Amino acid sequence: MAIPETTGKDTSHPPERLLFPLWAKLGLFYGALVSLAIAGIGLYNFHTEERREEELYRSKLVGLASTMAGVIDGDLHQTFRSARDQQRPEFQRLAAWLQRTVPDNDLKWTGTITRDEHGRFAYVLDSAIQPQPVGYPIFDLSPAHAQAYRGEPAFVYGLRDEWGTWDVAFAPVKNRAGQVVALVEVDADSDARDLLWATRRRNLLISLMIGVLLALAGSIAFARTLSRHLSSLTSSAQELRQGNFEQTVDIQTRDEIGVLGQAFNSMVHGLKEREFIRETFGRYVDNEVVAKILEDPQSLRLGGEERTVTILISDLRGFTSLSERLGPEAMVALLNRYFSRMAEVIAQYGGMIDEFTGDGLIVLFGAPTPRGEDELRAAACAVAMQRALHLFNAEEGLELEMGIGLNTGQVIAGNIGSQRRMKWGVVGDPINLAARLESFTVGSQILVSEHTLSLLAGRVETGEVQTIRAKGKREPIRCAYLRRVGAPFDLSLPEVRREQPVTVALPATCYRIQGKQVEEEPLPGCVTQLSTRQVRLRTPWRPEPLASLKLRFQLTPEQLLEELYAKVVEVTPDTSGEAGYQVDLRLTSLPERERGLIQQRLAAADDPERLAAERDRLALSQTEG
Repeated sequence: MAIPETTGKDTSHPPERLLFPLWAKLGLFYGALVSLAIAGIGLYNFHTEERREEELYRSKLVGLASTMAGVIDGDLHQTFRSARDQQRPEFQRLAAWLQRTVPDNDLKWTGTITRDEHGRFAYVLDSAIQPQPVGYPIFDLSPAHAQAYRGEPAFVYGLRDEWGTWDVAFAPVKNRAGQVVALVEVDADSDARDLLWATRRRNLLISLMIGVLLALAGSIAFARTLSRHLSSLTSSAQELRQGNFEQTVDIQTRDEIGVLGQAFNSMVHGLKEREFIRETFGRYVDNEVVAKILEDPQSLRLGGEERTVTILISDLRGFTSLSERLGPEAMVALLNRYFSRMAEVIAQYGGMIDEFTGDGLIVLFGAPTPRGEDELRAAACAVAMQRALHLFNAEEGLELEMGIGLNTGQVIAGNIGSQRRMKWGVVGDPINLAARLESFTVGSQILVSEHTLSLLAGRVETGEVQTIRAKGKREPIRCAYLRRVGAPFDLSLPEVRREQPVTVALPATCYRIQGKQVEEEPLPGCVTQLSTRQVRLRTPWRPEPLASLKLRFQLTPEQLLEELYAKVVEVTPDTSGEAGYQVDLRLTSLPERERGLIQQRLAAADDPERLAAERDRLALSQTEG
């Protein structure tokens, strides 16, 4: 696409030197935010986890002390009063049990304590290898001793004595009368706990520092990437600074965004907005619609208005079977060449392509703006399209045919869809009627509705007006085939080489087709003339004009043709002396096998003896059957 030349004075200049690049701003700002979030969440989680660990640690020691206190017999414990009692088996069993609890529970010491009538505390049982004698006084008491002796388990962090610092739990030992007679003391190493938790804090700090560094690095990397993208956009905008937009941007920041604003302002001084939009948008929407949108932005609102238009609907015949032979890539290339040729013709006669429908077209005349004599231009365009297809076939070595339906009527024209996605188009029953007319065409014919014919009276040449019945229509449709358009266009349909049919006498079976369904009732007939395009049939029943039929007949005793589809072109009374009708059919679908067999029969038409022999064999086989 060509860009218009630059107009006006080029005011572009090199961007100013960046004092504080955008990537640095974004990297530091978002890095700081993420780092604060990581640090806050990490500290909160660690604090919560540490409190939970402390509670579990305390509960473990208190629970262990309470369990041991519940195992010890308080009445037996009261009998241990002096060092001599250490020799008793009961004492030694309890002392050995206490010694086993120490390594099993990661403890430093366990023992029992009693208090005399004067309130003095002394050791009784001791888990140490060299235990204190029974009655050894305790000098470093704490309020927890008294609390536990009142019957409530107690816990003390960091209780100091002459041997170190301990985390201590106390639990009361009771006799049968429920009186507290002793305490169980459980000691854990406070220094080891402090070391473990200090290690955890150090690991947390290292993790937080790594998280902060990663956050800063990630933010800076992201910011630099964004800056690089903006710089790329800036470069692209500077390359396109040829045009003249009516608006400019005003960006005062001295970073990459400011540079982008300068580049954009340089671009808008040289780029012509309206021509650029017309050329780009016009590839997808008709130029008239583009012009209307540019002149009136309010036209983008959903809605429409009544408009009298002439609708041209075309469809290719024979393209499906051709596409099977060509393959997808060659088929699309061929279809694009065909559409390019048709689009040129349509533009020449002032039509607007509303839609591409597979290998067909919907073209409007009189929309979005009427041009006068829309129906005459539509008729001339239809004839010109047939002539262009005739030349296209000669150039491509093809035998494509195109049916065209023309109809004029009131439609609703406007924007259809939603606010997110819409298209300019028309809706209304006249479009359906044009589609029905196209479906009744045979070969390269143009079928025009009665209303359009009345508007074209005296300026076109047509065949006889005939009546057809279409699915979904209560009333019959009157129409005629278009043959020529008069002044100022003076166009006639191209002369098509007619294939000389061969005279035959082949009994046939016919089936009516309603919509897309083949009826099961067989109807008798006899094929009297045959070619690859046309069939003449003699029948005792009268088919409707332009009706669709399926044919089945024996070409030779060995060759059965049963996949032939045709449309009724003309029905006349049989003049051979037999009651019935003579029906001219146009084949609309002819598989390659059937085409080849018919062409062989046509090639043998110059051999009368061979044809006579074939007719005799066919008659004999039918008699035997």
